[in-house]
Amino acid sequence: MEKYASTDKQIIQDFLRTFKELCQNFENELDKVCAELLNQIKKMYDIENVAIFRKMPDTLDFELYKQLGDKNQNYWDNIYQAILDEGSIGNLLATCSMISTNLSEKSYLLSPLYGNKDFFGFILVEYNPKEIFDNSMFEDFLFICSNYLSHKISNLELTNKITELEQNMNLHIADRTISLVKTNQQLADKIRSLYKNLSMALPHEFRTPLNQILGNSDFLMKHYNTTEPNEAKEIISDIYVSCRRLQTLIEHYLVLSQLELIAINIEQLEEIRNARTESVETSIYNILSSKSDYELRYEDFKIELEDASIQMSENFFVILMTELIDNAVKYSDNGNPIIIKTKAEPDYLVLTVIDYGIGISPEDLKKIDAYTQFDRDKLEQQGLGLGLAIVYRIADITNSKIMIDSQVNDHTKIEIYIPLAKNL
Repeated sequence: MEKYASTDKQIIQDFLRTFKELCQNFENELDKVCAELLNQIKKMYDIENVAIFRKMPDTLDFELYKQLGDKNQNYWDNIYQAILDEGSIGNLLATCSMISTNLSEKSYLLSPLYGNKDFFGFILVEYNPKEIFDNSMFEDFLFICSNYLSHKISNLELTNKITELEQNMNLHIADRTISLVKTNQQLADKIRSLYKNLSMALPHEFRTPLNQILGNSDFLMKHYNTTEPNEAKEIISDIYVSCRRLQTLIEHYLVLSQLELIAINIEQLEEIRNARTESVETSIYNILSSKSDYELRYEDFKIELEDASIQMSENFFVILMTELIDNAVKYSDNGNPIIIKTKAEPDYLVLTVIDYGIGISPEDLKKIDAYTQFDRDKLEQQGLGLGLAIVYRIADITNSKIMIDSQVNDHTKIEIYIPLAKNL
């Protein structure tokens, strides 16, 4: 991860350096254009004192940007303050047209400059009307110069903006690429971890029920004629339980494998997230009536359902709900209540399942992952611990949220916030 953090930092540094160069290039180009314009005015009318004032960002004040002649910064600041006080700057902003004024026996022309979207500044010319052959023509010339400079400023600003957008887009693409690389790396790490856990767990998980099936069936074949009916029935029942255990194990493995593949397939992920369950109430009652294990706990179920349509496929909702009910039944004793509730909120359906059984320790809550079994040796739980891992993966894929509150030997409360179905 340090490698990626370093890459992120480098990308940002490169962008900031490029942006700084971009701004500098804009200022350099603008400086050249302004100098060219001032020289043209001097060349045409032999006027020494010409300046360009630029509007300061987010204010109505102006600052000296470029000047031609022997006057210093203080001189132009005093002229600016004088024409500001006598109202010429306000008239310029109000009329957006050329303004002429006289100060201390000197004449001044202010010609506005515009950028791409905003008022950029103005040209300020100090001149003697008696030395100008045709004042009207001079004003026309200054007007043309102002328009020329405004056009140049607009083009420079537009070019600058386009380049800035390109840089932002490149930064976004780079950031997105880094994010995808990180995600792929995390998925690769996840798959390696799954493979490691699976390779360690599966041989034992498969071997245990298979050995029971093989051992019991071998005994029946060898002692079929001498085995009492009740004993044979008990052995067949053990074979059936082992087969069901093996079937559940394989189904869990296949479901989780499918979910992992969906999580990295963008098109399939989008399709899954657009699927719906029209009635959670109907689905839950169908699930409760589908298993004999649930029928044995019929009196323990406390059902409070508010019906709604959710943004989760019927298949995924059935898998998720079945895992939650299976765990509640498996890890709580007969006679202890199992509460199943749904409540529709503005954006989510809140699904709640509560059992009063063995609970989950805070340490184990932090370890919830595929192929992780809680207190397996002590409790002799079966099934690789895939149930909660499947629930978490479905929630992740469908943009749902999970909250678990549990206390060992007391209760487990699982709340899942599932997005309500979008209006068709």
